[in-house]
Amino acid sequence: MSSAAVDDYERTKNIGGSSERRKNFKILLAEDNEVNRKVVSMQLKKLGFQCDCAKDGKEAVDMFKGGNYDLILMDLTMPNTDGPTASLQIRSYEEIYRSKKVIIVALTAMVLEGSKEYCKSMGMDEFLQKPLKLERLEKILTTYLLPIQQSG
Repeated sequence: MSSAAVDDYERTKNIGGSSERRKNFKILLAEDNEVNRKVVSMQLKKLGFQCDCAKDGKEAVDMFKGGNYDLILMDLTMPNTDGPTASLQIRSYEEIYRSKKVIIVALTAMVLEGSKEYCKSMGMDEFLQKPLKLERLEKILTTYLLPIQQSG
């Protein structure tokens, strides 16, 4: 096995070879579609993570303010407040009240040219296309949550 493969394996093992470690992360899923909420929640559970769910961007912002989330999975198109607007509101709140920056991952079924750049300009850190592939979701979670675990 190459040293890069060993490093990748060790990183994955360290973030939560045990599901007990993964349960310590606070993940917020903001998704208006009930079926999508259930599917992503089940995927997270399969990977050993737990999540809280918001049904729209406004609820996500309110939950964020009341919680201490490590990562937010944010649908782009939701009623009341859409994902990009909610992300900007979260970033503004962080600037005023917190030093810790939450990771925000955009979720969308529509991928147009410039979508990733747009999401980044709206304060999002990463971009996932729906339907979510379990391996890609795990890679994103591992990439962003491992540094949190190591510093915590």
